[in-house]
Amino acid sequence: TARAALNLSREELANVSGVGSATIARIEDGKDFKMSIFLKLAKAMPSIKFTDTDTGFVMEYKEMPSEADYLAAMGPCGK
Repeated sequence: TARAALNLSREELANVSGVGSATIARIEDGKDFKMSIFLKLAKAMPSIKFTDTDTGFVMEYKEMPSEADYLAAMGPCGK
């Protein structure tokens, strides 16, 4: 899971996201969840992806770098 890839326990993710650890466990077991839960989790993690195993529907969120970070990574222009 995205949570495990970040070395977060369910309890740690629950603390930073405001989503209960039991709810996180149900989501990881493939149970339905509300969009508001997805948004809370998305704000707490740099990237998150859910795939509905019945329909194949995928919801994915990836944190975008700030404009300053993006410009710094690009380096000086015109060289």
